[in-house]
This record gives sequence, structure tokens and C-alpha cells, in this order.
Amino acid sequence: MKKLEQIQINKLISSYGGVGSIIETNTNGSLRILSYDQWGCFQPNQMQHNNMQIDDPRLLCYVQGHGYAQVKRLVPVPDRDLSKKVYYANVNDLPTTVASRFFPEWYFCPHCRKLYKLSEWKSLWDAKYPNDGKFDVNPPACPYCSTQPQNKIRPYPLQQIRFVMASLETGDMQDVAFDLLWNGSAENGVWRTAQIVNRARNLKYRTHKGGDGLNAIYIENSDTSKKIYLSEIARNYIVKNNHAYKMVVRGSQSLYFPEIVRSIYIPLGNDENFQADDTDAMDLHEFRYLTNDKNYEENMIVVFNNNLVVKRMTELCKTNLITRISAVERLKETSVLLSYSRMGKSGETQQWYNVQAGSVTKTKVGSKRPFEGNGNITFMPAVEAYGEGLFFEVDYGNIEESDYQIFIHTLCHIIMKEMEFHCGYPLTSLKEKIYVDADNQKGGFLIYTIAGSEGSYGGLISLTKNDKIVDLIERGAERARYCPNDPICKNESEAHCFACLDIPETSCVKFNNELNRNVFLNYWFRNSSPDIQTTKTSDEEAVMNVEQFSSTIGRPLGEIL
Repeated sequence: MKKLEQIQINKLISSYGGVGSIIETNTNGSLRILSYDQWGCFQPNQMQHNNMQIDDPRLLCYVQGHGYAQVKRLVPVPDRDLSKKVYYANVNDLPTTVASRFFPEWYFCPHCRKLYKLSEWKSLWDAKYPNDGKFDVNPPACPYCSTQPQNKIRPYPLQQIRFVMASLETGDMQDVAFDLLWNGSAENGVWRTAQIVNRARNLKYRTHKGGDGLNAIYIENSDTSKKIYLSEIARNYIVKNNHAYKMVVRGSQSLYFPEIVRSIYIPLGNDENFQADDTDAMDLHEFRYLTNDKNYEENMIVVFNNNLVVKRMTELCKTNLITRISAVERLKETSVLLSYSRMGKSGETQQWYNVQAGSVTKTKVGSKRPFEGNGNITFMPAVEAYGEGLFFEVDYGNIEESDYQIFIHTLCHIIMKEMEFHCGYPLTSLKEKIYVDADNQKGGFLIYTIAGSEGSYGGLISLTKNDKIVDLIERGAERARYCPNDPICKNESEAHCFACLDIPETSCVKFNNELNRNVFLNYWFRNSSPDIQTTKTSDEEAVMNVEQFSSTIGRPLGEIL
């Protein structure tokens, strides 16, 4: 039987599996997550009995100020996060299921090559096997190629196609209009779809043996023997309902750009009216709270329900330009999805076909909200998780203002890459927040990890014991002197690459921008007289420098090479 698919709760508000995204499953093929108001748990009759809410007044204020003025509370996504009855959820599971459906809906038979949408396959199946009634229970199968020896049906499974089409203007995503492209051909880079009454009804999905890519895949109209190659479709825009679409592989990262707001819990005062124009303002509010001496008692912050526990590590010696290190023993991060877009980030401008102008022009990327209707939205689904982190405050006065953000961001990456060997978390599990408070001439960064509803494992906090973090920073700074790609890397204008500074983009708030190893080295070693030179003028000197580096950090040369 088909099964309910399970998905981790933190992935329901992420670039992997939020509303409007396509998720790949083990048994269900690919599914599209439907809007919140189609989820069983968020139906009006369910919400009447749901009094749960997530406590994060800052995030609630932000949501209200960014398109959801009627929202009164943040509600948790249900603990048992299952897909809708794509595979027959029972009645008791329905209130906690996540609404989804098969997408794309085009399926073809690998044997006879017939191509229909899922609803048509179901009609054909029911016509051939009227007493079966299991098309919705078992994986979709071809009625033409399935057999029934001794009254037992042997299904021949169908396969989903790999392509969809998306609109940059509206954020819409649909099945590729294969059945509406037969009244003509593409003209001037545009393919205009036919009326639905003229759609082709008998299509086949075929490939050339030994062919390569889209040039070898074509759709055949069995009624006319006409062929359309997917390479031709991909080269042109498809105009449907006065909007332009492009065909895209369903797994493409360009299909889903979520606008996710993540808030670390910071309490608000009784009279505090929090407003933030963007997430940078939210981050600045976090930083000012964490650096305000009035919020500490005996160098500790302990917020109600332990949503935030911070300890200033006064016993740690100061490390060069780092003025203070604090252990964030527990933090709560809450995430909400405000909107999503296709083919680009919302608000950006890209070249796209404009139907009204009849040409390709600069077009603003549109977005869609995670709610289908435009009615009164009084709640916003959210995911909360707990973790730990280390908070670093960095000297502002001894670094030029134009270089400051680049310096602290580079230092943050150096420490994160070194942490991976000592804290027990891979880089993909670490996150960063970069803070610059120019008005108060302060700055710093937070390195943290989110492990789930129960918290994390203490790997980051353990680094504050016995000066481990100080030694780690010094080793990272020494390691930053060298890059396997030098002198090319060092002579680049931004002086960074994956061998020395770059980390997975899911861990970097700036997608590996605003980094520069030369800027860091200039300030970090300005007042020191290092034995190891930071320039390489010959192969012999490079070997000598690596040998000296090996001796400095106490690791064998073979490990470095």
C-alpha cells in the first residue's frame, strides 16, 4: 500500500519543503506542498480548538508589519508532519497532515510511452478495471500494460516526468502545457498555447536511443504523428493566460525562493514598541540586547522558560581584536514563511518576456503568499527549535569602517571552518549572524546551531572550557595565512575560495560574499611580528612556509598537504 510520507518539521519552513515547493519522496514520487489553508490542521473547525501559540513578540510584530496586519498569533506546525492522503491517511491522522498532491501530474508509461495527466490515467484505469478501486491506494499504473492473470492485477508502474513550467512575474508553477502546443510553432521565442477545447488528447513521451539531453526527448502527437522536442520547448517562452512561463527541471533550485524570517528569541519590555523595516533591523535589535550590560546579572542572562541563556566568559583571555566571548547556552529560533517566488528572489529585476509589450524586458520578480485566499488571516504557522551558540564582540575602533564588516565576516568564517574539527557539528549544521552597530561603534557575530525541539548537544559550549576557543581562533588565524590556491586566491580582488574561507551557502547569511583574506590578515597581524611570511614569491619559499606553518600549528606536514 501507499504510505504517508514523513518530513522533518524544520524542513516545512525551509528552502527544502515549504509551501509551494516540490519535495521528492521515496514512495510517492514528487509532491507539491499546498497552501496553509488547505492543510487539515489549519481548517477553521480545527483552529477553533487550537489555542497553541509560539511566544516570540518580536517576530509577531515583524509579521504584522509585513503584509499580515490581522495576524494575532504564531501557531506551531503540527508535531506529526505527514503528507495529505496522497496515500490514504486515515481519518484520525487528517488534522495533522500537510496538504500535498502529486506534481507534476504528467505521467508516462515506460512500456507503451503513453502520456496523460494523473486524473486521466485514473479514468482509464477505472474503465478497464471497474471493480478494482485501488488506483488511489497503489502507485499509479498503466491500464494498457498491466495484466490480470487469475483475477489478480499485476500493475505496470507509471513514471512522473521531470519537467514543470514556472512564471517569474506571478510566482505561479504549472504542468508544462504539452497538450496545448500543437496549433502552431514558436515564433520569435514565444509559444502561445491553444484553447483548451483544441488540446491534444493522445500524446506519447519518447526518447532517441543513445541521444543526449533534451535534444533526445520529444512529445509525439499520436493523432497527427507530429513531434515537439523538449529542447525546442526549453528555448522558448510559453504564454498561457497572458503570462509567460519557462520549462524547468522539477529539481531546479531556481523553482523556489522562500522569504523566510528567522528570529532568535529576545524579550520585549512592557512599554517597548518593536518595529523593524527588514531583517537587518531585527538582527541589530538582537545585538544591542546581547551587548547591553543592564540585561546581565552576574554576567548571566536567563530569560523566562530558558528561551535564552547567555553567559559572559570573563575568564577567557582576550584574543587580539576579539574583546569578549559569550556562551549562548540555550537559544530559541522561530521561523516563518512570508512568501515565495520563482526564477529569482522577490523584488529583483530580470530579463523576462512581457506579454503586453510583446518583447523581453526588465521584469520584477513577483511572489506568492503561503495562503491561497486573500481573506482575514489571523494566524501564521511557524517552526521553533532550540540550539546553542558562541557570541563574539569585535573591536570597532582599530579597524577602518569600510573594512569592518568584511573583517568580522571573514573572521567568523575562519572560526567556523576551524570549529568543524572540534565541536562535533559539520559546517552544514552551523549558522552565522553578522552584527554591525555603526551608531554605537560596536560589532560582532554569532555562530550557532539549531538541533530541534529539544535543543543541541553542547559541542559549541564545550569550546569555552580550558581556553579551547582561544587556541582554536589562533590556529584558524594561522591557517588563514595560506590557501592551497595561492597565489591565485590571494591575488584575487576578494581573496577567498572554498579552500580557505567559503562555507556551504546554507550556513552563510551573505552567500559567501563580503569576504577577504587579505583584509583579515592585514588587521589581525598588524601589531605582531610573525615568523611566517604571508607572501610567496617562489615554489621553494612556498614549501618553506608550509613547513613552518606545520610546525606552528603542531600538525604533521602530510595532514596539511
